[in-house]
Amino acid sequence: SIPEGIKVTADANRSQITLSGAVASKEVRNQAVELAKSASPGAVVVDMLQVQPQEVPRAEYTADMAQADREKARTLGDSIGNSADDAWVHSTIVRKLLRDPETPVANIHVDVRGGVVTLRGHVDSDDQKTEAGNVAQKTDGVKRVNNRLRVKA
Repeated sequence: SIPEGIKVTADANRSQITLSGAVASKEVRNQAVELAKSASPGAVVVDMLQVQPQEVPRAEYTADMAQADREKARTLGDSIGNSADDAWVHSTIVRKLLRDPETPVANIHVDVRGGVVTLRGHVDSDDQKTEAGNVAQKTDGVKRVNNRLRVKA
């Protein structure tokens, strides 16, 4: 079955299926597209799904989740302190930035150590820099934000 939160629209005349809505991960997105393709072989599947990862409450955030987030962060060039709190803060900020259309998360590195967040990378405007800093500052567990984002010239 199609995952929750996805709207499916079919146009039989054009042999087209459109998927829209929000999903929690790229994996769910890929699963929905594959299901639509297999349900109607030969139809064109238009993928308009938005990935909007769900926040995990701190009380439900496990050591295994922290380890997985720490490894993922390392591959992205981010750094996280050894505490589960730092890993949770990092994953929460990244998820918030992904959901915020005003912040180009792909160009932003988020480092977290002892509740201190450092934002690095490049953004297109002063507004994007300010918004990313606000997103980080409004996250529970953040003690201070060092906004070192640079505005592209």
